[in-house]
Amino acid sequence: MTAYSIEHVGVAADDPEAVAAWYQAALGFREFFRTAAEPPVIFLEDASGAMLEVFPRKAGDRRPGPEDRGGLHLAVAVEDFDGAVADLEGRGVTFSGAALDIFAGGRARFFADPEGNRIHIVHRPASPWQGRD
Repeated sequence: MTAYSIEHVGVAADDPEAVAAWYQAALGFREFFRTAAEPPVIFLEDASGAMLEVFPRKAGDRRPGPEDRGGLHLAVAVEDFDGAVADLEGRGVTFSGAALDIFAGGRARFFADPEGNRIHIVHRPASPWQGRD
């Protein structure tokens, strides 16, 4: 069987440059590539090297709503949950609700980028999937 692996996750944006700048300012992601097209497709990477593509939304496609749980979300791992909440609030992030207790003793809290793409920070004191093959 052919082996498959995730190369990147993409988010749509009406203004890819503004959204990419937000990911850099709010989450510390680093831009490493952009196309010459106008508007550009921009690739960012997080501290682990995981890649995020910010691409132009097609005309007529709707933005996700603030509580739209359909589709995908971006989960960002943090070591210090309360510290990350304070840091993100200091960077202008507005969370959409209280922290949630999740499986394996974890915590999560949701917010969105400027165009409504859902993100959450997640902290797990221990990996629930350690030892997986």
